[in-house]
Amino acid sequence: MTVIGVKKYLFVGVKEDVELFFERAQAKGFIEFLTRKGKVDYPDPIQKVLTALKMLRKQPQVKQAKLTKDLNADKLVHTTSESGIWAEKLEEEIRLLKAEISRVEPLGDFSPEEIRKLEQETGRNIQFFCVKKAKLKKMELEEVLIPVGSEYDMDYFMTISHKVESFKGMIELHFDRSLSQLENDLETAHLKLKGCHQELKENAAYIDFLKEHLTTLLNAYHLEDVASATTSQMDGSLFAIEGWIPENRLHGLFPLLEGLGIHAEEVAIEDGERIPTYMENKNYGKVGEDLVHIYDTPAPQDKDPSTWVFWAFAIFFAMIISDAGYGVIFLGLALLFRKLFKKISGSGKRFLRLFTVLSVSCILWGALSGSYFGIELSPKSPMNKFSVLNYLAQKKADYHIAAKDEVYQEVTEHFPQLVGIEEGIEFLAEGKEVKDGFMKYIVFDDFCDSIFMEIALLVGMIHISLSLMRHVRRHWAGLGWIFTIFGGYLFFPKVLDATTMIHFMNIISKEAGYILGEQLFWGGIAAALILALLQKRWAGFIELTKPIELFADILSYLRLYALGLAAMILADTFNEMGMKLGFAAGFFVILAGHTINIAVGIMGGTIHGLRLNFIEWYHHSFEGGGRLFKPLKKLTPK
Repeated sequence: MTVIGVKKYLFVGVKEDVELFFERAQAKGFIEFLTRKGKVDYPDPIQKVLTALKMLRKQPQVKQAKLTKDLNADKLVHTTSESGIWAEKLEEEIRLLKAEISRVEPLGDFSPEEIRKLEQETGRNIQFFCVKKAKLKKMELEEVLIPVGSEYDMDYFMTISHKVESFKGMIELHFDRSLSQLENDLETAHLKLKGCHQELKENAAYIDFLKEHLTTLLNAYHLEDVASATTSQMDGSLFAIEGWIPENRLHGLFPLLEGLGIHAEEVAIEDGERIPTYMENKNYGKVGEDLVHIYDTPAPQDKDPSTWVFWAFAIFFAMIISDAGYGVIFLGLALLFRKLFKKISGSGKRFLRLFTVLSVSCILWGALSGSYFGIELSPKSPMNKFSVLNYLAQKKADYHIAAKDEVYQEVTEHFPQLVGIEEGIEFLAEGKEVKDGFMKYIVFDDFCDSIFMEIALLVGMIHISLSLMRHVRRHWAGLGWIFTIFGGYLFFPKVLDATTMIHFMNIISKEAGYILGEQLFWGGIAAALILALLQKRWAGFIELTKPIELFADILSYLRLYALGLAAMILADTFNEMGMKLGFAAGFFVILAGHTINIAVGIMGGTIHGLRLNFIEWYHHSFEGGGRLFKPLKKLTPK
């Protein structure tokens, strides 16, 4: 779907109707007025409510209290802010008191006032010092130093002398409160902090009330902000303001103006004016829109990539995780979160929908790839019945058995027992050996790996081609490059002396594929250059650099294979480590290993799954740099 265009309108009307006009516009929520202001901080009342809400959200969730007539929002905000500020100060005071107690405690409970009085009566100076034990071993103690205690890695001393003493490497300690005074102050601070926390906990029962109050303040602020942006005409009797309206919402404009002395007229968009981007998505498209805004906002002339990004991300994430068992865990968590957060809405609800789709995608691809918690499965295993990789590996084995080609010769040289086997499934099942006490199906694994790599490249070719196709009206040469991509897929196996899926699936013979591929490859380049010259004149020659760019972008999709294969290998490795250690210790090793693998997989699946959309795919059909359409609309509490 194309991003919906917007029109620029000028509104002119009598000053008496301006307030009602903006109230109606806010209620309908489809006009973005040009305020010509930069980013402005919210006024103090709104800032205070935001601060209070931030403090209350840190409190444990409690059942919301019933509202009473005497409940005052300003008073609630004030008490919450005061309690929050005092709590922070008291927490800092407690931290300092604990640090001071740890300094004084090794010296015992004494009164600093009595020490000073004793100094006056005796005419001597009483001082306290500390030094690290490691440093003390290298020092020669003077006779005036009296040991008084030891704590952790510190030793403590005191001196009673006629002069003020100082010792190199030692720290002099000064105290203004006794240990008992510090402990009393600490207890008092804890009691005060408990009171602040109790106040915040009680106020948390009114968090919904504060949200409604904040919404009211924000709506009033936005109305005032837009109204202040109007210009006065005819000695203040008229007002004027400009705004953007989506093309598919124009039908609601004149009913909005009905009964008002206000005229709306479409005006020309000025050169260099930044047009907002209006996107309208529902269901999974809206989830994809959330993903799109992580990276950039489409330009007004872009096509909306939301749905494309959503489904491509689900596929890429599943291929990187590459485990149906992990997918089941994800789905269980997704269903649990849906049950726990039944009332969640907005972006939170869309996130749960995304998580559910990703979970199902992981299960489907995991089953198609025959991967379940990294368990090594025999080609004949019933769990491999629905595995596409298993099916393709059998077809590949059948092809090489029939051809008796170089691949067949290499495999049978390593596994002589395979000579004479005519069925692909038997060929894969018998190409095995025992490594470190575990059965490994070497031929089957090698065939599956090569097929997985080819699938990753095919996914990249299709994904990039779709991007070129979406952009072909503005970039005619893209049509030629699509032929070039698939021509290269058919032709380059000849250069690499490789057997691809189209060969062992008997879709096309190697010889015919080489001939057709070469024609499509060079013909596509010629077509792309001709189309570029027709569209861009001499600037079209820059298209000659495009093959390198396409080649690099398609190779980037090998990360799907590399990360997916790494996840499978790690899962298998943790399983083997655990089995060697026995049930008790092995269980925890396997659990910890799979937990790490899942965490790494989620990070890799998210980062690289989005990267292939935002970098490689966007590169051929997306300009970006847009500014999101932000209409004046009435907010509702979340």
